[in-house]
Amino acid sequence: NPKGELVSKCRKLYPFLPYEKGIIAGEEICVFEIPGSGKIGMHICYDLWFPETSRALVLNGAEVILHPSLTDTCDRDVERAMVKATAAQQQCYYIDVNAGGEQGCGLSLIVGPDGEILHDANIGQEMMLVEVDFDRVRRCRERGLKGLGQPIKSFRDNSHPEIRQNEDERYLKSLGPLEIPKKE
Repeated sequence: NPKGELVSKCRKLYPFLPYEKGIIAGEEICVFEIPGSGKIGMHICYDLWFPETSRALVLNGAEVILHPSLTDTCDRDVERAMVKATAAQQQCYYIDVNAGGEQGCGLSLIVGPDGEILHDANIGQEMMLVEVDFDRVRRCRERGLKGLGQPIKSFRDNSHPEIRQNEDERYLKSLGPLEIPKKE
């Protein structure tokens, strides 16, 4: 938190098996609030490959997903496409930070809640400076992605109990009604 106190711990939900032998999977998602700003959710490395995890973070109020990873695998281009898709589907900022140097190839990516790439890092180490506008997330979720789709509200308003476990209904209700966005 702003006082420097630990507010939550996050464990990787999906170890990259069989490569990460001995890593014990976490048992719960991690969403925490920065008072006066917004909510942050955490994905760690291979968690990105499981879309249910990002949806669970957002259904519990996450407006930004932080995604630290340590990879130099040949599928980095696929992961980068997934980062962009996840940001658009979940209408949130997605901050994908991959290590550079000997164990990671860099190529980090920051994507806005409308799927726009805000920073596209090169191979290796690089400083990424982007201002996170929590109100932009809220506007995108209220008005729809590019004034069209409202996937979070649509998900809320369609009953599929088998995939809607452990969500925070209060947050979903706070989004308001699912309506065709007004042109501005």
